[in-house]
Amino acid sequence: MNKYKELMKRQKEERDLFPLIFAFDDDQLKGSLKKLGFKETDRDKVLYIGNNFYIPKDKMKDWDQMNIRHISELKEEINKDKTGTGFIYDMFFCELNNHEFSYTEDYEDTLEALNITEKDLLENKNLRHGLDLAMKDILEKQEDFWL
Repeated sequence: MNKYKELMKRQKEERDLFPLIFAFDDDQLKGSLKKLGFKETDRDKVLYIGNNFYIPKDKMKDWDQMNIRHISELKEEINKDKTGTGFIYDMFFCELNNHEFSYTEDYEDTLEALNITEKDLLENKNLRHGLDLAMKDILEKQEDFWL
């Protein structure tokens, strides 16, 4: 199985257990506050964390620690891949597909999503190798599809 997908699945399952609420507007926020055990007037007990998500203030430290750990786990897996053909390849293969590389042939969105820079690719030959292999495989599969 794809090692990157396994890590992302495990981390998503952990995030899904977190007491987050989603709201587009004030009415949705009021209704969502009840799901967390708050009253409609308890807006001061939640913090906006972006993308229409809110979290209870008393859980913010736990949320931050979990996200820091998730980033560390990703970096650890990248560092363990000494050739770029294991986890790094899996990571790029997934994210390139998620960002429609086969159509655009542009990998910038993938790098941005992974918080990887061009400088990182220059400094880490394993990252560059994994990216190159994943791009090659995706483009070859695209060619095979049209033949």
